[in-house]
Amino acid sequence: MINIAEAELKKIWDMVFNLSLGFLHDENAAEEATQDVFLKVNESISTFRHESSLSTWIYRIAYNYLVDQKRSQSREEISFEAFEQDVNNSKPFENELRLSKKEMDIYIEQIKIGCTKAMLQCLEPIDRLVFIIGKIFEFSSKDGAEICDMTEDAYRQRLSRASKRITNFMTLNCGQINPNATCHCKKRIRIALERHRINPDMLLHSTNSKKIKDYLAGMNSLDAVAEIFRDNPYIEKSEFYTDEIHQTIEKLVYGSI
Repeated sequence: MINIAEAELKKIWDMVFNLSLGFLHDENAAEEATQDVFLKVNESISTFRHESSLSTWIYRIAYNYLVDQKRSQSREEISFEAFEQDVNNSKPFENELRLSKKEMDIYIEQIKIGCTKAMLQCLEPIDRLVFIIGKIFEFSSKDGAEICDMTEDAYRQRLSRASKRITNFMTLNCGQINPNATCHCKKRIRIALERHRINPDMLLHSTNSKKIKDYLAGMNSLDAVAEIFRDNPYIEKSEFYTDEIHQTIEKLVYGSI
């Protein structure tokens, strides 16, 4: 039987993975980042002073790791300007592919997920993490500021700036927010297929996945933009969580270290 400590740590593992996935936009890289973060957690156990919750302490390690990783990469970031040009490249779609309603829903869902992930990549790395932490996963300003090692005022300012950039972009371009906008998911189906961003064979066998909004308890936000991001899949990856990591961190939880 899984004890409370192990269940909580697996939950944190999954959250770190989803944070990494949103930040890196690559599942393999997110898996590697999550394992590296927990190795750092093991190495840093002696520095945990119980001044914050265990989860907040681990998320701060994850935040620092991801920011450092991004700084070490030379890859050029995508810009909102470049992405705007891309999303306005659409093609009329009258269901020439004769998709069923289920197939159409799956295609549109995958396009929406890809689009929201691309928008996150348009933000500066720190703003991207702040948006994920504050708007998608709804951490409080106090916890978010602690994770990001900022004052609450600085954290709120960054969150506001990132939110405005995302909101302005979607208001101008996204049909889900503005019906008069140029970009609508259906108009991107043929382009997505041509660019191999949708795998029809895999999609037809897909099942409904857990959503980020399902993970969040008691969500009552009226923020329509953030709601679209929270509708993305929440992926559980705690199968990579090892007994060794659990045993070491469990000692910390029960004060044995």
